Amino acid sequence: MRRTIPLALAAVLSMTLAACGGGAGPAAAPAADGTTTLKVGTIGIGSDAGIRLAADKGYFKEQGLNVEISVIANPPAGIAAAQSGQIDVTYTPSIPLLNALSQNVPLKIIRRSRWLQGRGQRGGGPQPRR
Repeated sequence: MRRTIPLALAAVLSMTLAACGGGAGPAAAPAADGTTTLKVGTIGIGSDAGIRLAADKGYFKEQGLNVEISVIANPPAGIAAAQSGQIDVTYTPSIPLLNALSQNVPLKIIRRSRWLQGRGQRGGGPQPRR
């Protein structure tokens, strides 16, 4: 069965909250062989399992993606690495994200946390007690 790029990227996006566009050049440019390299920073916890599994199973390669996964020390370090162009995508919780945005760091949110979906956001999930 042929997977589509959105399906293959689901593992990446399920753990991703913010990415920066402030690097030295365009991120994820296709190589001569047609593959696109995407550098992803993870924080080395269980929520990284989806992206690791997708890489191990070859789902990204099937779609012409060369996903390079690196473990970063913490979410603020991931923001700094993305801002400098060392990685293309990283995860960060809300406080480091808000701190970066308040300092005008050029961030682009590409996926919100699933936790937010149950907190009055679209998408269902557990609702707060009233």
